[in-house]
Amino acid sequence: MVKKTLKGIGFTFVAVFVLLFAYCILFAIGPGGKCIVCSTKTVTDTVVTITEGGVKDVVFHLKHHGSYYINRGLESGLDLASLRKKLVDHHVTISFASPTTHISQLEYEGELIYSQLR
Repeated sequence: MVKKTLKGIGFTFVAVFVLLFAYCILFAIGPGGKCIVCSTKTVTDTVVTITEGGVKDVVFHLKHHGSYYINRGLESGLDLASLRKKLVDHHVTISFASPTTHISQLEYEGELIYSQLR
């Protein structure tokens, strides 16, 4: 009896996962790979510190707007030391896909520091 119940729970979990994945592929991602259920937002704020987080992510901690990250930024050639030297205690403009905090573009004094489209 317990084995059947566990099998049923496992099947239900897999089915829900597959359906969620199918939804994301079919409805949430539009032409050009853009998320159509997300909206792009922009914040300008002072960088307090920059850390590594997740799996090689670069995390920017801002004075008034929380934290935002560049997914696998260290794998794409960004360097924590040089980013800290250049950006800590300075204003940056961050574009991100709301409701996430995933950075799609980062600018400092008109210079494009990072773009997901590069």
